[in-house]
Amino acid sequence: MASVRNSCSKQVILSSGLTFVILLHGLGKIHVKSGGDFSEEVSVLKSFAFAAFFTCVAAAANAPIREVTSEAASVSGMLIPAFYKGYIYWAGREPLRIYTPDGHPAPYIAMPNGTAQAIAADTDGTLAVAWTTQTSGGIDLHDPSGASVRTIQTGRYLPTHLSFAGDHSLWSLGWQLDAGGRPMPDKSDYMTVRKFLPNGQQGGAYLPRSLFPKGLEPAEESWQRSNCITVSHNGIGLWVNSGMSGTKTEWVELDLNGNVTGRWRLDPFFYEMRVALTSDGHVFVHHFDLDTKTHVLITLDRHPLPGCRCNPPPAGTWLAPMAKS
Repeated sequence: MASVRNSCSKQVILSSGLTFVILLHGLGKIHVKSGGDFSEEVSVLKSFAFAAFFTCVAAAANAPIREVTSEAASVSGMLIPAFYKGYIYWAGREPLRIYTPDGHPAPYIAMPNGTAQAIAADTDGTLAVAWTTQTSGGIDLHDPSGASVRTIQTGRYLPTHLSFAGDHSLWSLGWQLDAGGRPMPDKSDYMTVRKFLPNGQQGGAYLPRSLFPKGLEPAEESWQRSNCITVSHNGIGLWVNSGMSGTKTEWVELDLNGNVTGRWRLDPFFYEMRVALTSDGHVFVHHFDLDTKTHVLITLDRHPLPGCRCNPPPAGTWLAPMAKS
């Protein structure tokens, strides 16, 4: 006999044209009893996809377009997983657990040479795993079967977040270790964003650390903060630390040549915040409003520059949080 209690977290994951999809990851706690004395509580992840279609006049009602019950499960008290374009994964510990967008476990991949930090999946099935040690970092590339293709050694640069581009290049957000071999950030300036070509060679390094204030490193955030780097067809979106605490963050945009095209403070939306860049160029910010005690989803108004203004989604329509209980 099983009893189920659901809660949920929300994340915008993709878009096509003027269509964007919100993925709600429900955490259903199931208490399972077996054999009289044996009792175990696990969490089953459910993904509920909703789409909202907008016109210049009005927006159609939200409707579920797909529901996926994932095989991802965790014992009570485990950390909430991270997400990458429908993938659910736990990093930062062994073993690395990855579940595909259809809810099934990904093919087995060998453990990296360090602590796994992030994954990214390419359209051709290639899976990238970023890892770090106390002295160096790297990125392992695997084919769709899980077999190792190559390892990109990144030296003192520690990649902590990954995203593939449409041309199969791999972009990373990360930070650099001190040149003296100590496990602390480099005191000298370094590039926080790196581009790697399909052959594993570095194709560029961008966004100097010196552009940000003293405090946390821009990429010094755990694997649980999803969507810290997203590559679209015309640029890169970055959600980075920018100050002395994790509540001080920025949304930064680069063009595909690595030039900064805009920066916006996100400090007002720090509580339970999630950020996502959709393929049609909108930046969605989900957060809990402490004044109204409600979850809200808004779009970031990036014009004019600089500054941070937030408007409702296109056509003036607010998207209410959705949950299935």
